[in-house]
Amino acid sequence: PTPLSLAVVPRLEGHPELSRPPAYIMIVAGAMRLFGATDHVVALTSMLIFLLCLGATYLLALRLFDHATAIISMFALVSMPSCLRAAFSGTDATLLMLLATMLFLVMALWRTGRAEALRGASSPEEETEAASDAAEDDSPTPPEDIAVSPAEIEMPPTDGDAAGPPVDAIVNADQVPMSTADATQVEIPFDLPIQFPDEVEEDDAMAHMRGGGDKWALLAAAGAGLIAGLACLTRFQAIALFIVAVVFVTLHLRRRAVWPILVTVLVFAATLAPWLAREAMITGRGIATFHRCDLVSHTDLHPGASIHLTFAAPGMHPLREAMLHPLAVGRKLIPGLVDYYEQMPAAFNTYLFAFFIVGCVLAVARRRHALLQTMVVLALGLVALTTSFYGWSNSVIMSLVPVVTVFASGWLAQAATEFVDAFCPFARDGSVPPLLIEVWSNQWRRVVLLLATLFITFPIWPFLLMYTPAYDTPITTLAEKLTERPERTFVTDIPSALAWHADKIAIPLPQDPEQLDRMERAGIRMDALYLSPGALRVPPTETMLPWLRWLAPGDRGPAPPLIAIEEKSLPGQMWRFPE
Repeated sequence: PTPLSLAVVPRLEGHPELSRPPAYIMIVAGAMRLFGATDHVVALTSMLIFLLCLGATYLLALRLFDHATAIISMFALVSMPSCLRAAFSGTDATLLMLLATMLFLVMALWRTGRAEALRGASSPEEETEAASDAAEDDSPTPPEDIAVSPAEIEMPPTDGDAAGPPVDAIVNADQVPMSTADATQVEIPFDLPIQFPDEVEEDDAMAHMRGGGDKWALLAAAGAGLIAGLACLTRFQAIALFIVAVVFVTLHLRRRAVWPILVTVLVFAATLAPWLAREAMITGRGIATFHRCDLVSHTDLHPGASIHLTFAAPGMHPLREAMLHPLAVGRKLIPGLVDYYEQMPAAFNTYLFAFFIVGCVLAVARRRHALLQTMVVLALGLVALTTSFYGWSNSVIMSLVPVVTVFASGWLAQAATEFVDAFCPFARDGSVPPLLIEVWSNQWRRVVLLLATLFITFPIWPFLLMYTPAYDTPITTLAEKLTERPERTFVTDIPSALAWHADKIAIPLPQDPEQLDRMERAGIRMDALYLSPGALRVPPTETMLPWLRWLAPGDRGPAPPLIAIEEKSLPGQMWRFPE
């Protein structure tokens, strides 16, 4: 079991599931109960979730862009090594990818759904004005629930034919060329209730929805809260998605966002409540305490990356430590942020990630999907903070891979289309391209901006996007080498790897050596202490000095002596506790 603190260690006996949120574990446990507890069942479950994630990615790309972007996005996901590893490894990364993609799909449907609503909807004020105008005027008006298209405009009678039938106006220039002799000049009256979706201000979207608009907003808000709650029940670091959902509802609805925000928060809390209540009854401590940060940072330790979270964790209450030594929080946060921004691009496709960065600039300039892409950038930043405070989690970073891939593929497809339109117009209409093209046209400006940005920043992409592992030997290999050891209970900096791959009872490395003695007095028997090579390369700090003195040969301090095991085939160092 992973201890919340030494005071609650005895209460966790028999409840090892409290060391990790239950969503993915419950799914895998259900699959094992139905089809057997084998590695193949775990892998197939992860693959099935990944296939669902591919479907959600296709729908998101199709909603925001087009069919070509959806195909490119799916092909990019199935060709990424990181996604394939997540799909076949049986980790919770696939579930987080599915939930994050579904959350952005809900936001995309909510954001772009105003276009369909605006085709036949108007605000209550406009409905009142239209009703009063209809009472004063006997002219027929179109039904309220039927959209008026430009091809079905009823023309007013002319002077020559006052009682003539209405004329169907065809205003499509591709069908009726205005240069023909029999072309009819059509004058569209400006008092018709015609509004095009792209010309409506985004902050007035809800004002133009009639009938079930508010109900749809509450339903979408409830869905966002439910998905964010399930994501937090998969990894606590995924609380970043909940913050993104609340910010999106606020910016999307603005003045009408009070009730949807309340619904989002209530559904999110209701999703987490059963698990948090059970955990509070067992441990005697709720999640709304700073001790919770210690639990999460000690569940999955990454050698060399988040081991500083172990050694630099405060010994007293975290809030009191932060108030007494505010710089200690910065020393804990800055290494985590640096590690996050070094390793984040490795989870994405390097080529597509460059288009995502360029697309962020173009989205703001063109005001196309600017809010949704801003939410993606906000999610990346919030994940950086949560992983820095709560400990490294590659699964949380992988959760945003499909969404980033969709936007990157969309801008890639759009850049390719504009490139063809600018340089090869004959490919579209069969004409011969002119020798002189307007260099400063809008299409050329976009193409030049895109190519210039990629060219200027190309020398720094290897520096920004290359990822050097923090350890030479994978933690799975380290764990497999400990499989044949007779020791059963290990205190280690890679507890998840030893528990999963070596079938050992793994206890996370405590904050200081004295806690080992307290664990012994609490009834927890430890057979050996194992430190991975990544832990041994951590630069020494003041908080590590007790460990360095305790592990130094001939200078054990007050701790009991350990028997070193010399074995060349075993990377790292291991000490056995005396019998």
